Parts: sequence; C-alpha cells; structure tokens
Amino acid sequence: MAERAGALIAVRMLVADGLVLEPQTAAHAPEMFRVLRDPAIYEHENAPPRSLEWLTERYARLETRASADGRERWLNWVIRLSSSAELIGYVQATVHPDGRAAIAYELASAHWGRGYARRAVQAMIDELVLHDRVTRLTAVGKRANLRSRRFLEKLGFMEGRDALRAAYEVETDEWLLLRDEQGFHLRVATPDDIAQLQALIARSGNELSAGFYTPEQAAAITTHIFGVDTQLIADRTYFAVEDDAGIVACGGWSKRRTLFGGDQAKSGPDPLLDPATEPARIRAFFVDPAMARRGLGRLLMTHCTRQAVAAGFRSLALVSTMPGEPLYRASGFTVTERFELSLPGPIQVPVARMVKPLSGVATAREETLESGPE
Repeated sequence: MAERAGALIAVRMLVADGLVLEPQTAAHAPEMFRVLRDPAIYEHENAPPRSLEWLTERYARLETRASADGRERWLNWVIRLSSSAELIGYVQATVHPDGRAAIAYELASAHWGRGYARRAVQAMIDELVLHDRVTRLTAVGKRANLRSRRFLEKLGFMEGRDALRAAYEVETDEWLLLRDEQGFHLRVATPDDIAQLQALIARSGNELSAGFYTPEQAAAITTHIFGVDTQLIADRTYFAVEDDAGIVACGGWSKRRTLFGGDQAKSGPDPLLDPATEPARIRAFFVDPAMARRGLGRLLMTHCTRQAVAAGFRSLALVSTMPGEPLYRASGFTVTERFELSLPGPIQVPVARMVKPLSGVATAREETLESGPE
C-alpha cells in the first residue's frame, strides 16, 4: 500500500511465491545496474541505463514516490528470488487520480519462462487493487513486442479502444492493453460483520459445493463446521473483501492451534502456536457464489500469507474441502492426508489436510520504506 501523509509516502514489501518484492530505493541501483545491462531486455524498445550514477540518481528521484504536483504516485519494487537473494528485475506502477495505474515490468532474460514475471506482476496488481483502490490497469508496449502482449493477455488484459489510445497518448506503433477491476477492498473483519459473514458462508458452503459434494454433505458441513471463528476476529486475523454492495468474500489466517471450523465446532482452549516450529493456519475462505472465479480467494491468500510471514511463521497448514482444493493447490499447497469428517445424519464428508512451506521468505517482514519531503 502506498500511503500519503503530507509529503510522506510509504510502500510495502510484498511476498509472492518464491519472490520478495522490495520497495525500490537508490541503494538497489548497483545490483539493478547489472540486471538492466542485459541486451535482450531492449529488443523492442528503450535502452540500458547510461551509467550507474545515472541509475542511482533516477532511483533517488523515484523514492519521493510522487510527482512534484502530487497527482501521480510512483510505486516501484525490485524483484528478489527468496531462494538465492538474487535481484532479477522490477515491477512498477504509476497511479493516477482517476484510479488508473499504468504498469510496467522488466526481468533479466535468464529468468524468462519460469513464472516469475506472472507472480511478481500479479502480486503488484493485488496490492494496487486491494490497498490502493485502483480500478483500471493499463500497459503500453511496442507492437513488435508480442511476448509482452501475450503475457499480459494471459493475465486478463484486453485491447484498449481508439478513444482511450488518444486519451492516454499512445503512439501509433504501440499497443494499449487494459484490465478493469471491480474495485474490491480488503479490511479486517469486526464483530459488527458477523451476521453478514455467516450469511455469506452459508451461501458459499451450499452453492459452491455443487459437483463436489452431495446436497446432504454440503448441508451437513455448512451447518456443523462452517462458520465464523470469533477468536480470529478478536485476533484481527480474519478479513472481509467488499465492494460497493457489501462483503463478497472472507478468509483469514491464525496463530492458534485450531485447524478448521466456526465457533459451533470448537470446544476448550485455543492456544497460540510457536512460529519457529509450527505452521500458521489458513482459515475459513469463502466467496459469494455471485463473485466466484474473480480472483478473490487468491487476493485473500496473498494477504494472509504476507501476514503469516510477518509474524515469523515458516509454513502454512489448512484443512480443505473438495471445492477449495484447486485454489490451495494453485497457491502452492500439497495434500498430506485425506480423511472424512463424521457429521450428524450420519454423514461422511471427505476433506484434505494440506501444507505449504514458506522457506526463503520467512525473513521477509511486512515493512515500509518512507521518503522524505519532496
């Protein structure tokens, strides 16, 4: 998130799968100078930095995080491999007053084709949409640069209309791609949200289980297992995603021992975990059926993973229903055990225990870098 208080702007460190996105500063210039000397980056446009001194001065200017008139916010991150600490490129966004963000990215060619660009750009987009209230993303490139165009199209970008090309001053030899966002906002859930959360969980549990569970299984697990764990709300580790109409998704993480279930499924104390030896829990992800397949589960996972890393945890664990498995697998979790819940009826409901290591990112704390006065 970029925050502005007078002349002060802060940019958060981001964590993607296997990557750490550090707020770019002048101190990164020596490492990035070597990255940006790669001639393959400039096949279609631009040129390498003139000198290390030039790049250092440029990065120092960008540390103000805003244009002189304050109308544009400049959000820049360098991309570091969490396994080796090597810098491999950057992502950046210029955020305009109308909620549009113009994005760009570069990766050293030695790291092309490994999924790093997708993860880094998506982590930046998640941050822009959820925390900076960006509603439109745009990207401009040379028409000959088909690689970048295809990459962005896979992320959901589409060709911009001629009227927008003129408005955004796109040259005739350039393409304009854009992606409009719903305008979702993530925040900490509060006790006042519980009734709305319970209603959303019931809709999600029953409707999104179709094709995975029988109606009887879906009703049983929704009634006896699914629900709000108010301890997570008290711990401020449960989150609501909302649009203008209200809450459309929810989910959280936990520093406590319980693996799954709302208040009705709990009994006894819920002690704290040891971050050094025990995994943080991913808990109770639910999406309104009308908002399914909009990336809201991924947004919640990104945020919860970042929070768990910031708290010092080195791995994540969860118990997944069958409808939830595709999201968790795509997020890097693997199944370690399959078992059944025995619920009143009697009804047996299959679920899976899943884990994900956070090796290489456990030292990446959520933090900010602050600029001085402009």
